[in-house]
Amino acid sequence: MDREDGAARSPGEAATRPEAPPAESERRRDLRFALNLHWAVIILVPTLTLLGRREVGPGFWGVLALAALCTGTLHHLVARRSLQPVWPAAGYAILAGDLLLVTALVWTRGGLASDIYHLYYLLIVGAAVVLGVGASVLTALGAGVLYGLAVWLAAAGQAQDPDLGRVAVRTAYLALTGAAAAYLVNRERAYRLAHAEVRRLLAELEEAHARLRTYARDMSRRAVTDGLTGLYNHTHFNQRLSDELVRAERYGRPLSLMMLDLDDFKKYNDAFGHVEGDRLLARMGSVLSAAVRETDTVFRYGGEEFTIIMPETGTEQARKAAERIRRTVEEAFGPASDSGCQGPMTVSIGVASFPVHGSTGTELIEAADRALYLSKKLGKNRVSVHGT
Repeated sequence: MDREDGAARSPGEAATRPEAPPAESERRRDLRFALNLHWAVIILVPTLTLLGRREVGPGFWGVLALAALCTGTLHHLVARRSLQPVWPAAGYAILAGDLLLVTALVWTRGGLASDIYHLYYLLIVGAAVVLGVGASVLTALGAGVLYGLAVWLAAAGQAQDPDLGRVAVRTAYLALTGAAAAYLVNRERAYRLAHAEVRRLLAELEEAHARLRTYARDMSRRAVTDGLTGLYNHTHFNQRLSDELVRAERYGRPLSLMMLDLDDFKKYNDAFGHVEGDRLLARMGSVLSAAVRETDTVFRYGGEEFTIIMPETGTEQARKAAERIRRTVEEAFGPASDSGCQGPMTVSIGVASFPVHGSTGTELIEAADRALYLSKKLGKNRVSVHGT
């Protein structure tokens, strides 16, 4: 069971005193538990004595007073954190003092006739909880030896022979209690270790799962994204166009498609090289993305061709939007621009609309492509609508 680590601190102390590390805090709790166990022995002994109305001599009370003085001193040392660096040695020292205290009390209370020996059981269990299995076994063995010594001394003082049979039985009980406490503490410790290991594995599993989710999202994004321009790729374009056509047909709404092609891009590549050509394409993707509405989507169709899907857009509205985009590109890549590219660039655009120019994705693409071909044929850097 967890024990509180000292008394509550005031807000000023909490602000000025740094928080103890976990290991230090645990040692401090163990020390306080050992001292509280010590106080329990000191309090129980006179209580049992007074309730039993037993006659005791001054030596009995002297031992209790000395034990209380030692315990108070230990409490002061714990409060100053003086014992923490020497734990568990301090714990064993406190435990040895408790054993000697109980033994002295058994002796002063009449040896075999005293019921103080029951406190040995409390010490054995406390040793198991605070110091572990080994301390529990050692405490049980030490308690058995010291109890036999106390009984012998008490009997010798009364000129009597000790009842060795009863001493042996009680010593056996002490040993069995130590073994039982060691077994239970060992099981509890194994459970805590297993529980900690399970929590560690669960944390690692959750971390791996989070990495896997991130990796899956990244792979999904890469599967539909063009690596050069950052736009959606041809595969995603086909799926998106199909979805938008289904939506437009279901609700009876218009839908338009633009196909854009960079004018004389091959000559640009031949003149400045493919690295500059890639830089131009990446810059074109940024310009087109900034030029469309939030509801429109830009795709890299392939090579130097781009497409734009415009939901809720009729033919005339699409034509005006295409003309605006054409001018934007012309200005962004004109001789006076700071595009960072080596030369000017313009685009030719073809426009087709659903359901006027096609009712399927293939029909709409073919219609926009024919309009694009017409723009090229008429001199490039222009917008053409299918069928006009």
